[in-house]
Amino acid sequence: MILQALLATFPYDVTGPEPGPDSALVAGVLAGDGESVALFVRRYHGLVFGIAYRMTGDASLSEDLSQEVFLRALAALPKFDAARPLLPWIRSIAARHVLNFVTRSPRRRETALESSPVALGLLEPGHDPHERLEAKERERSVRRALLLLPEKQRLVITLKYGGDLTTEEISDILEVPRNTVKTWLLRAREILRKELTRAV
Repeated sequence: MILQALLATFPYDVTGPEPGPDSALVAGVLAGDGESVALFVRRYHGLVFGIAYRMTGDASLSEDLSQEVFLRALAALPKFDAARPLLPWIRSIAARHVLNFVTRSPRRRETALESSPVALGLLEPGHDPHERLEAKERERSVRRALLLLPEKQRLVITLKYGGDLTTEEISDILEVPRNTVKTWLLRAREILRKELTRAV
C-alpha cells in the first residue's frame, strides 16, 4: 500500500524500545539513582521524541515537549504499578501531552515544514545527492500531508503507522471508543491517500 510505504519513510520510529527489566529500572529511579534516571530517559527518548516530531514537524519543539513528558512521567512514577510494563504508560503520557499541546497551540505549518532535520540537512538518508534530494522531498510530502490532518486524526495515524499499535491499544491510550478510533483512521487515510498519491 502506497500510504503505508510512504509513512514508513518518515523519520523517527515510535514503536519504542525492546522490553527490558522495567521493575528494576523503576526501583532505581524511585531510589534517586542518577544512572537509572539517565537510562529511563535514554530508553524512551526515541519514542517520546518521535511522537512529538510526527505531530509537530518541529525538531526543536519536539525536544522541549519530550522534556516536559519526562518531567511529568518522573513526577507520576511513584504511583506507577511496577509490575506493569513502562512502554504503554510512557507512550500514553507522551501522546496525551503532545495532543493537548498541539490542540492548544497550533503551529504555523510552513515553519514546521522547514524545521525538519532532513530539510535542514542534519539527516542524510544516503550518500548520493540525488537520493538525498528524493528522500527530502518524500519526507516533506509526508509531513505536509500529516500536518493537513486534524490533530486527533494525526495522532491516531502516528500511533497506528509509527507505533504499529492496534485500534484497541490506541483506544486505550486516548480513552475514546474503538469505533471513534476507526472513524478517525478512516478519515485520515482518505486525506493522506489523496495527498500522498498526488505527491508521488
